Amino acid sequence: MGATSSAQKDSCVACPNDNGYCIDIIQTRSSEVLLSLVTNSSHSDGGFQFRFMAVERNIASTCMSNGTRLFADKTPKFIMSPRFPSNYYSNLNCLWTVEPAVIEKDTRLVFEFRSQYLEMGFDGCSDFVRIDGLNDKMTPCSCQHGGTCMYSTCVCSQGYKGSNCENESLEILYFKSSKTVFREENEVLLESEITDNSNFTVQWSRNGILISDIFSRYIISSTAIANGTFLHQLRISSVFELDGGNWNIIASNGVTMVNRSIIIRVLPKLELQMIPQYDLSTETKENLTLQCVVVNPESLINLTGGSLIWEKDGKKITDSWFNISTTNTSTILNKASTEVNDSGTYSCLHSTYPDPLNVSIYVNVTEPEPVEILTFRISDPISREGKSVQFETEIVDILDLGVQWFHNGNLITNSSLRYIITSYPTGNGTLRNVLSILNVLQQDEGNWNITASNGKTSASRSIYLRGEEK
Repeated sequence: MGATSSAQKDSCVACPNDNGYCIDIIQTRSSEVLLSLVTNSSHSDGGFQFRFMAVERNIASTCMSNGTRLFADKTPKFIMSPRFPSNYYSNLNCLWTVEPAVIEKDTRLVFEFRSQYLEMGFDGCSDFVRIDGLNDKMTPCSCQHGGTCMYSTCVCSQGYKGSNCENESLEILYFKSSKTVFREENEVLLESEITDNSNFTVQWSRNGILISDIFSRYIISSTAIANGTFLHQLRISSVFELDGGNWNIIASNGVTMVNRSIIIRVLPKLELQMIPQYDLSTETKENLTLQCVVVNPESLINLTGGSLIWEKDGKKITDSWFNISTTNTSTILNKASTEVNDSGTYSCLHSTYPDPLNVSIYVNVTEPEPVEILTFRISDPISREGKSVQFETEIVDILDLGVQWFHNGNLITNSSLRYIITSYPTGNGTLRNVLSILNVLQQDEGNWNITASNGKTSASRSIYLRGEEK
């Protein structure tokens, strides 16, 4: 015979003024009975208890042991109605007195109806069972997961809690991160509150790999709050891309284990590159072009608005003399003709990037080196026809220096067989230029000029040659 808490309400007898016990009696003469338990994936209830016994039919017409005292000890005893499990006789009035066999301080009598099938009349209860003398009636326990019932209260085994020990005691109250998307080299804080009524251990992992504070970048701490609740924190002082992934906290008390996870994403630190990548010097009236590019565009994810901007000596460039063209990942600064006051530190940065980051170069703009003609002389300012004459000049040797000869404003080159033009360094930082006329003619009389230039500055000297007839 047995009892189940899942029987229908109308299968239970309520007499008198209290709930009866549900009918669930199975009798058989079979030589063998198979009991099966089948469950699905859900397991929120406490299960069942099935008791069985072999009995000989009670055919007595009177109450067994009626009026006698029954002594209870630790071995369960049974009181049955006449003819149980068959129908009982009418007009019975059975009485049993039960008392403990040994009276001790904590002795309690425990009664359990395993089956109750009593007739119910139209105007209330016809047949009933009543227990008198329950001055301190105690409700039986339904302890689960190995809990022990003491004075109608479940004393739960390690790892469980609740009135019937139905809940696991180890619980992660929350697990959170200061943010879910971080940028490299920023700080990350993971924290979780965990509670239990017994000791428990905690482990951290990232993508399945256990993390401990032997890694200098990870600082793990645990702080008691109250009532068995602890605050567990993992701090990453400077996060890298490799720190991204699935972070997990696992708590275990040796009986049950709980875990929570959170996914964090680490964006690479913004990397800017200036072109050219080195400080430069230039001269006035030269073209200046600087370019700044974002090397890793993925670092701009989650930025709202903003763009690449230029600064000169720490101030944003708004001067209309500069031509600036910008895209999402590149910007170009250009000035067609530089001036000395264009010298300074040029920086490129993103206007809404949360961390202070820029790339800079220094541009030095100077006046071009002046052209200096140190000497200009002629071998004979008055020369007769048929003789030779030489013009000679010494000029400071500078970069991109060019020299031209003129006679009465006309350019002289080596194409004339009568003119020989030579140029050679002196070894002391100057350049010597010589124009030789091998056979002076009357038409060579006039103003002879030498002009030296580096494309930015120039210098000129003149000598007058007077010719005489032969």
